[in-house]
Amino acid sequence: MIVCMLPDDGTDIKIMHQLRKEKNINRADSIACRGVPNLQTAKTRLGRLPEPTLYRILTIIVTEAEADDVFDFVYQQAQIGQPGRGALVQTPLVGATRYVMPDD
Repeated sequence: MIVCMLPDDGTDIKIMHQLRKEKNINRADSIACRGVPNLQTAKTRLGRLPEPTLYRILTIIVTEAEADDVFDFVYQQAQIGQPGRGALVQTPLVGATRYVMPDD
């Protein structure tokens, strides 16, 4: 399982389309969440939390054979190496259910 935390700027949708088109991978999901960057300067009044920012969590399920290639692909497409572009992790999959969507 590959999990990518991305800014809420449409990068998740772009990557899902590219995964489908270029890698024939349709086992991806994106959800919205709120968070505060851990390096963000917290300038708030005493006792108040910093304002959260919207993010997307992109989860991609791949076979072990595909994992390294897809990880590198997502790293490049999401520009993870650039400041503020998110984080990317790869972890063993605990469980998932295989299903096939109808063509129509």
